[in-house]
Amino acid sequence: MTYFSFFLQYRRILAFAILLAFFSSFGQTFLLSFYLPEFATSFGLTEGRVGLLYGIATVLSALLLPWTGSKIDRVPLTGYTLAVTLAMALSAGLLAVAPHWIFLFIGLVALRHLGQGLCGHIAMTTAGKSFLANRGKAVAIAGTGFPLGEMILPAIVALSIATLGWRYSWGLSAVFMLLVLAPVSAWLIRFSRRHEDALDVKEYPGGNQSPGTWKARELLADYRFYLILFALVPVGFFSTGYIFYQVLISESRGWGSHVFPLAFAAFAITRALTALAAGPWIDQLTATRLLPAHMVFLLLSGTVLVFFSGEWAAYVYLIFLGMSMGTGQSVSVAVWAEVYGIENLGAIRSVASMVGVLSTALAPLLFGLLLDAQVPMQSILAGTLVLITLLTAFCFYASSALTRARKRKTLA
Repeated sequence: MTYFSFFLQYRRILAFAILLAFFSSFGQTFLLSFYLPEFATSFGLTEGRVGLLYGIATVLSALLLPWTGSKIDRVPLTGYTLAVTLAMALSAGLLAVAPHWIFLFIGLVALRHLGQGLCGHIAMTTAGKSFLANRGKAVAIAGTGFPLGEMILPAIVALSIATLGWRYSWGLSAVFMLLVLAPVSAWLIRFSRRHEDALDVKEYPGGNQSPGTWKARELLADYRFYLILFALVPVGFFSTGYIFYQVLISESRGWGSHVFPLAFAAFAITRALTALAAGPWIDQLTATRLLPAHMVFLLLSGTVLVFFSGEWAAYVYLIFLGMSMGTGQSVSVAVWAEVYGIENLGAIRSVASMVGVLSTALAPLLFGLLLDAQVPMQSILAGTLVLITLLTAFCFYASSALTRARKRKTLA
């Protein structure tokens, strides 16, 4: 089945997933970073203090994920999504009228949790749970919402801040979520072909091969959980560090101010195309076998960043980074479903997402501490390349171990 025919057949549930992934941008670092200088000025905070608040908000938002994210397995999806989208609109509205930095902090916790955390979680979990034979295609299509947000929203946000001010910008975002995100997502999922209808068991070799239910205690005692987790988390950690300190990286390389915006657009486009390309490969080869691919692309990205300094290197390194994140976002959902089934996929992904979000909070902190200790950016980047090389080797080991475990279970 081609992407086009697949999307037409399941257009509502896939459009729902794309929409939620797109709106997760309002809780992502790349978009919130436009507002950080405005927050500092308006609330009389230093940029370092704003960064500290942002880091704490990220940690708190992550710690809530195992509880709120697991609800998707037990609460009707329509009501769950409506509650998340309405709460996100209220959070954006809170930032628009925040009279004190305490309210700013509450708004940041909520947006990081609801946007980056739950909107993306709903999108990818729904795609992963709703399909068997075409799970790779489904999560790839759902994942296009992330780069679409990266391509479209930065220019709109920058323009709204420049012309209306940051408070009105958040006010408009809140209205947009209230009038578009909440009702459209509720309509799409209510009238879509729901989970049981979308599952084409006969088309999938072996039928419904769900490995059964998994309790948290069993999951944490299973070595495969850690193999997958430590194979997936590094991309979020390193990509956050690279993007958060992109200005300093550009300065250390002598890149002009015009380079990064254009290169970041190439990153977003590449991420979307790679996610789509990975879908059919996952369906044919399994996500377990493709597990090392995203780390290989990250290794190429880090290599270019360390050893080359021409302006062309900015494009190449971000293109490889986009390929890494595009492959990773498709593989990450499918591999959890392959190993642990779909019945508790929401709970499992919420635990994994908590660790992933915590890593995105840790990266800017560690990079910042090294910079404060007068460690040159080139040395920091070289150190990351060494770690990425070791983690790439680990991913090949994890893929091999998971594949052997799956074969043993099939034979049994």
